Amino acid sequence: MTLSRVAGTFTWNTGEVSDYVGSVNTDPRQGVVEINFKVKNGPLSGDTGTVAPVVARTNADCLTVGLRTLDLEAFQIVFQ
Repeated sequence: MTLSRVAGTFTWNTGEVSDYVGSVNTDPRQGVVEINFKVKNGPLSGDTGTVAPVVARTNADCLTVGLRTLDLEAFQIVFQ
């Protein structure tokens, strides 16, 4: 996997929600391995952010068949 589009929802501790759209780069040859997103509505509407994996786990056969799953056990989110 190199670059994929993602979309989802943040549910804040206040119960409010914000939708987001973004992209995922999991190929270090294409740049930093990270998830970039933009908040579409709700709290932080219009803000952008980056999710950087700290502890990540991939599918066991990643080296032979390529990346199919990416589980982030620990990560850092930075809002701009």
